[in-house]
Amino acid sequence: MLSRTLDSIPKMAIGMSLLSVLCALCAGDTRCQTPTSPAADPKELHGGIEITLQAVRAIVLRITTDGENIGIQGFDQIMPSTPFPRDEKLTLEYIRDLAQKAQKLSEWLQRDFGVPSHQIYLLGLSELVGQTRDELAREVLSKIGKQITFLDAKGETELNIAGNIPRRYPSEGKWFENRNISFLLDIGA
Repeated sequence: MLSRTLDSIPKMAIGMSLLSVLCALCAGDTRCQTPTSPAADPKELHGGIEITLQAVRAIVLRITTDGENIGIQGFDQIMPSTPFPRDEKLTLEYIRDLAQKAQKLSEWLQRDFGVPSHQIYLLGLSELVGQTRDELAREVLSKIGKQITFLDAKGETELNIAGNIPRRYPSEGKWFENRNISFLLDIGA
């Protein structure tokens, strides 16, 4: 028994030293985010919140004023604490939970990154249909004070292409349009 304890001491020491190095390198920030510098121009910061049936996601983008440089400054995802309904018919409690998570992410974008509230955009995916859309729109408006834009399947596809295929690519010192000659095949669940 004592030999096992003595063998684990070096392993624990190595683990603790690696954890210390990780904390020093990340400065204690382990949420997959890189806060912007305090001198960041608020005009360059934009936030997006995506609401799906089972998660709410947020992203912070820094877009330079010339539009040429786009960088992801942070990303987060929150799952609703209310269980997803088995029959996939969303209850008002579940919809309120989704809106509350969107509010939490909106506050995070403004507090941690300094994204102006008028530069935060809310999107609902096409899987949100019918009465669910209306109820979610009311809840989001009451909690955040913003309208949510609901995408249809075509809009989701267009944004998927825009987000995954680079707009231009360089070749031999010239820039070429890439999206007109590209093909995206999305195999969903």
